[in-house]
Amino acid sequence: MDVDVSLVKQRPGRTQQVELTTTPESPLHWQGEKLTFSQPLVVNLTLESQKGGSISVRGDLRAVVRTVCSRCLQPIDYPVEADLEGTFYLEGRSPEDQEEEFTGQFYSGDTLQLDGLIRESIYLSLPMQFLCSQECKGLCSYCGKRADEGCNCEHQQVDPRFEVLKQLLKDQD
Repeated sequence: MDVDVSLVKQRPGRTQQVELTTTPESPLHWQGEKLTFSQPLVVNLTLESQKGGSISVRGDLRAVVRTVCSRCLQPIDYPVEADLEGTFYLEGRSPEDQEEEFTGQFYSGDTLQLDGLIRESIYLSLPMQFLCSQECKGLCSYCGKRADEGCNCEHQQVDPRFEVLKQLLKDQD
């Protein structure tokens, strides 16, 4: 996702409001799963020109990704809301107060490439596990059916090492 900064970069202190809407075609890869966008990604930004040609980017994003519930494996649409914040430095110029770890990005010309910043912000807002609901009981560990649908399997499974003892009790009767 690109944004034109030709007007804002002309003078330090100048700001520009930008709203971008797109449906990304390539999925996100998160913990071995592919997350596809089921609704458009909406990004609201405030761009501010800084000294030395750097541009500060602040804003938020909203999207809905399609994935599966970690407990019951049913497809779900998971809403994502995240804040964006980053600094883009003019290529060839290093930041004046560069810290030990450089967290900015570089740009050249009149265009900022926001894909990395957007992807990073989405990843930071995702949960460790996606759930269709907090009450989801998942799958039955014996028959594999959804536990909330009910299953007719017997839930008392005996450890095979104790099967011999069970047989001894039956022999005594």
